[in-house]
Amino acid sequence: MLGAGGMGEVYLAKHIALGMKRAVKVLRTDLRARQESRDRFSREAQVLARLQHNSIVQLIEFGALDNGWPFLAMEYIEGPGLDELVAFEALPMASALVVLEQLAVALQYAHSLGVIHRDLKPSNILVRSGDLRQVKVIDFGLARLVDTDTLKKLTADGQPLGSPAYMAPEQVDGGEVSAAADVYALGGIAYMLLSGKPPFERKTSIQLMAAHKSDEPPRISSRCAEISEFLDSLFYACLAKDPAQRPASDELASHLSRITRGTELPRRPSAPAPLQLDDGPRVEVVASPWATRSVPTEILETAPPDGAGAALANQIIAMIGEIANYLSTSDPELTSLLRLEASIREQLSDVERDSAAVNLQLEQSSAMTVARLTQQQRELIERRRTLHAQQKPLQKRMIEVVETHRRYADGPVKFLFEQIDRALEHLDDMRSKS
Repeated sequence: MLGAGGMGEVYLAKHIALGMKRAVKVLRTDLRARQESRDRFSREAQVLARLQHNSIVQLIEFGALDNGWPFLAMEYIEGPGLDELVAFEALPMASALVVLEQLAVALQYAHSLGVIHRDLKPSNILVRSGDLRQVKVIDFGLARLVDTDTLKKLTADGQPLGSPAYMAPEQVDGGEVSAAADVYALGGIAYMLLSGKPPFERKTSIQLMAAHKSDEPPRISSRCAEISEFLDSLFYACLAKDPAQRPASDELASHLSRITRGTELPRRPSAPAPLQLDDGPRVEVVASPWATRSVPTEILETAPPDGAGAALANQIIAMIGEIANYLSTSDPELTSLLRLEASIREQLSDVERDSAAVNLQLEQSSAMTVARLTQQQRELIERRRTLHAQQKPLQKRMIEVVETHRRYADGPVKFLFEQIDRALEHLDDMRSKS
């Protein structure tokens, strides 16, 4: 068992044929006889089936075990929850903004498909291998499909749902909840990441919910001196009591993406003024003379053989992946390619870990077991070779698809293309010298 929550228990499992790790969620024992709970469990499967995004946990299968219990099989995210990473202190500003941008983009994607999470909080965000560039939103057990009228309503009127520390005022009332509730929760998470504390701290859940409904939150700047005035106002606006006064998730994602990519910086007003969300930061972008070339799909094979050349080629591939991730919300093929490539990277990581374990056993083994371990080592080498062979055509196709967006690139995508073209020029110089 990996953990248990309000609806289910999650177990670590291994696919029998493929050997891949999966997280399998089953209904809690005390809820299995309740039709409402089974319906809600089915609703979670329908929600996850809609969502194909790099920062949202992926559904693998939905069905029933031999004993009739319904189950969800999902990708297994090996890493801590965001709550564990900020349990004792705030994150550095740059790290916090990288996390918040990924969450905002994931929410923008979910909201565009009519999905509201309704229980966004640090413990429902996993960090793969502790890498803050790879966050995954999980637990859509309380999610709502705003465009589905045929499904039975599973929330009684007046019943508050969510987590008190990050619950929007309209959730406290048990009223109609829109995508703005997720934005409110994201604002609360921003407070936690940047200051080490949620917006409100009270002794009881009742007092906490009352604070969300009636009390004004402090400014993050009162706890985190290094935050810019623009971000301070932006996150404060996320916690507006009136849902209509909060920024939409696409606005929030746009602001955070511009800031984290470094292409546009907030201007500093001459005097304090209320945030105008339709008047975000602006800076003139001048077209670069090198932004007319394209990335060769054979970049890894044509890179200079020395370590610096290979590292630069890998850096270019990483930037291509970053563009692909940014554009994936509007390009289904990129979404599919990213999922496949992520699966291969996960398997390669498993191979490297198993290989290290075999090598360690070889150093400590007796002569009787050397042959068996050597055979395992050969199998792992062959497995690695096969995965790399599968990865190359995916990377080539990703480059081709990303290149089709070059002529329309602006903002952060244009900035990344310019960075890539700089790296390509440097790579050409290294190739000619070698």
